Amino acid sequence: MQMDSDPRLAKWFQEQGGELENAMRDVGTPLPPELSGEMLVRGLLGEAEKRLRSAEGQARATQIADIVKQVAAELPGGQKDPAFLESVEARIRELFGPENDGPSASA
Repeated sequence: MQMDSDPRLAKWFQEQGGELENAMRDVGTPLPPELSGEMLVRGLLGEAEKRLRSAEGQARATQIADIVKQVAAELPGGQKDPAFLESVEARIRELFGPENDGPSASA
């Protein structure tokens, strides 16, 4: 994973992994002992990085960026409008289908 070369990201993985572990434990779904939050965060983002670098991933990212711009231009509050995220997610579902609900699903 290319992200491994940045010490700031290494620190972020560690911090976010710990937060993920704590949050999951707090809601009653602890990670298995052999899987740390850091490992999970690194793995998920590593897969996302691979997908984003693919031709399909680049095309989807461009489409999603266009949706974000369009929705922001249509809403009176732009990206700060309370309906912004819901509207973006609805457009993404229209374009990619319900199994790709949300911006992160396209990565």
